[in-house]
Amino acid sequence: NTLTWKLALPEISTSSGIPQETLKPTLEKLTQKLASLRKKKSATALRNELSTVESSALMIQAELSAYRATNDAKYLKMATKDADYIKKMFTDTSGNLVHALYQENQTDRSALGADYAQLTKSALDLHETTKDAKWLTWATSLHNQLTKNLTSSPKYFISESNGADYPYPFNIYQAFNILQIDNTCTWALEYANIKRLNALQEDPALKDQSSALLPVLLGSLKISPLVNIDYLTEETKLKNNSAPTP
Repeated sequence: NTLTWKLALPEISTSSGIPQETLKPTLEKLTQKLASLRKKKSATALRNELSTVESSALMIQAELSAYRATNDAKYLKMATKDADYIKKMFTDTSGNLVHALYQENQTDRSALGADYAQLTKSALDLHETTKDAKWLTWATSLHNQLTKNLTSSPKYFISESNGADYPYPFNIYQAFNILQIDNTCTWALEYANIKRLNALQEDPALKDQSSALLPVLLGSLKISPLVNIDYLTEETKLKNNSAPTP
């Protein structure tokens, strides 16, 4: 942003009754003072006001992309720092993920499916980049939380919310009305997360989950462009990484 006046100098002079030669140095001094105050403004991150797990997880993914593109270690440091922050600040006393922070305080709203899916993806990306086992452990824990809190068995239907934080059931359904899916981004991301987890630590339960998700995603591809984008993006990444298919 730049500091500018909404009116031209002659217009300000006319409306204020102050001669231009007197007004100009006064406005210049005021502009310089405002610019100086702007430099002193705190660079506090938005998360100190309001932040969600999903948006914070996307920040980690962006930082890791910057690291891979530039090989500049500062971006990796930022990603790991943000991940540690999320792990500490967005986890409640029972060990479950919360949806958001407001002024560094946890809100009462439980994490949504998209929160779990995006953060699990971020943890897996960190593990892939650093080979540090703690990120794989965290990714597994997040996936298990989602499975416990937001899925049904044995069909592995993923609900975006458990509805506990609302006075009425919370459901998001696609406009084309495929009731098996209530958030295509969550389903597609979680499908990719499951395949990545299973490639790193083979688990029959993970194989069963991916087997349950795939037919619904494939069936939805014929109807929704959105599902095509979500699913095909993740599927292409998996193929490029040569991950074994569960």
